[in-house]
Amino acid sequence: MPIQIIVLYVIKDINSFQIIKTMKKILFIALCIFFVQMSYGKNVPESVAISVASNFFKQKTYSSDRHIQIKDIKDVYYKGLLTTSVINFEKGGWMIIERDDRSVPVLAYNTRGAFVFDTSKKQKQLVIIS
Repeated sequence: MPIQIIVLYVIKDINSFQIIKTMKKILFIALCIFFVQMSYGKNVPESVAISVASNFFKQKTYSSDRHIQIKDIKDVYYKGLLTTSVINFEKGGWMIIERDDRSVPVLAYNTRGAFVFDTSKKQKQLVIIS
């Protein structure tokens, strides 16, 4: 006999409806706990963001420099919460790093140029979908 028939035969003898209801409750509670845990992210410290940016930039530029020099770091806030950081590198290039551990760390990058915030004009809101 196939395993499925044996399992069904055993469950049929034991109050199967009660077992299935209990299993559904346990599964529902486990899924709720999982999704609640995943909905809370922790802020990534600046030192970790710099380390991620440096390592990623070394990999993309095939650089043998031990220390990638960072020109400046600008933090971006949304509704009072730190969301991303824009890192410009000394020898050119920039990277946008997610400062929340729920998402991929590198949102955008370029190995040349600099990411400049133009505050003199009214800018359109930049929306990053990851």
